[in-house]
Amino acid sequence: MTDTVIKHLLDQNNGNFAVDEFLEHRDKLERPVIEEIAQFRNWTGWPTQITSAWRHSGSHSTGFALDILMWKEWKKQPTPMEMWRRITHWPWLGVGIYFDWNDGIGFHVDVIRTERPRPKRWIRLGGRYYYQSPKTGIFFAENGQNITLMDTIRKHGHRS
Repeated sequence: MTDTVIKHLLDQNNGNFAVDEFLEHRDKLERPVIEEIAQFRNWTGWPTQITSAWRHSGSHSTGFALDILMWKEWKKQPTPMEMWRRITHWPWLGVGIYFDWNDGIGFHVDVIRTERPRPKRWIRLGGRYYYQSPKTGIFFAENGQNITLMDTIRKHGHRS
């Protein structure tokens, strides 16, 4: 996808991003993720920084995923629960909250459609992933350890 096409998509969705905010290899991003992040930024009214777009590994290599930081004011984040509520009320197909980023609490968002079952919500803490049970809302790791989002927020606080 060319910068011209990306600019056209952004203009159709209130033009609240500059093309270069989609970083390197933006030509490999897919239309739905560009439209969704533009609409999401409009809906929240918060500055939203893309920290990773297309890359060679993982779900980002599909062109349907982004990593983002959200700000109430530049470099001052809303509370983790405010961000979680906003991001999970948007129809992202996958959302991860990352408590181990240097610049604040970050999020993975995607619009990846797949036939195989996959986690829809997760927490990353200290490099370990905890996947949310759709039945209980509890997050669990492969080692059997369970955590809740509220406990994680209490223990690891709000960095801004």
